[in-house]
Amino acid sequence: MQINLTATHKKVLWSILAIVFGVLAYTSTLNRMLDQTFLQRIDNKGDLYLDEALERSIYTFAIVRGLNGVISVIQNTQVAISPAGVGVSLAAGEILDPVNDLLERFSWVMMLSTCSLGLQKVLNEIGAWLGFDVLLTLAMLIMVLAIWVPRIGIFNFRFLGYRILLVSLIVRFCIPIVAIASDKVYNLFLADKYSQATQSLGRLKKEIKDTGLADSQKPVDDSVFANVKKYYQNATDIVQLRAKIDALKDKVGDYARHTIDLTVVFVIQTILIPLLVLWLLMKIVNYFFMNNVLFPTGRTLNSPT
Repeated sequence: MQINLTATHKKVLWSILAIVFGVLAYTSTLNRMLDQTFLQRIDNKGDLYLDEALERSIYTFAIVRGLNGVISVIQNTQVAISPAGVGVSLAAGEILDPVNDLLERFSWVMMLSTCSLGLQKVLNEIGAWLGFDVLLTLAMLIMVLAIWVPRIGIFNFRFLGYRILLVSLIVRFCIPIVAIASDKVYNLFLADKYSQATQSLGRLKKEIKDTGLADSQKPVDDSVFANVKKYYQNATDIVQLRAKIDALKDKVGDYARHTIDLTVVFVIQTILIPLLVLWLLMKIVNYFFMNNVLFPTGRTLNSPT
């Protein structure tokens, strides 16, 4: 038995289908249904990356601020070890000052990166709600209208419905796609740099502490001899201290390079890759609409009647 549907019947069926999708989207049922499909893996990978990247960012920020604090202690306690050790202290301050300046600037990069990742987590939650609950619902309502009234003058409801539909999908999956792309780039090109750089900065903090210059200071004794005895028991200690500072001097360039490597890692991972992916998505959307890829027989909003 063959059923021949008239044009009106087809419009009714398409309208019902659009209304059903709109209701599912508005009630968040569609998002819950997606959790049972392969699309859930996109969300899960995106969430996992954002959590791990945020942990790395906070951990690195803590290392940098701790190292910055140790160096600042050395630079601010030169007088407490005078007169015998003042030359040693000044030398340490001069050697570590460029590293400290670099670390202070890098801490701002880390703050920006941490804020970027936190913002992406928030936008990911907003995108799930805005993409389907709001935009997809609106698209379905417009599509129902377009089924019965395709256009009024130059205003094309079908075109507008398609456009909002595509935008809703972009908004819904934008942040997970950005997260997955960033994760791939990190694992392929940046993971080794990050590991080596953080380990290097950890060693730097230990080596600086080993010099003894960053030990907590007690109030200065009124006896110069007591201060000298407190930090350097004899001339041998001073010689050893100078040797440690000279060793730090030889490694300062490497530590600066590792700090720059970390800057590159986080700038690429948390700023450049998200901006690049967003730019590509905008280009794709623009291509679809400017070339009528989704609806080759349709007209743009500026097309003549």
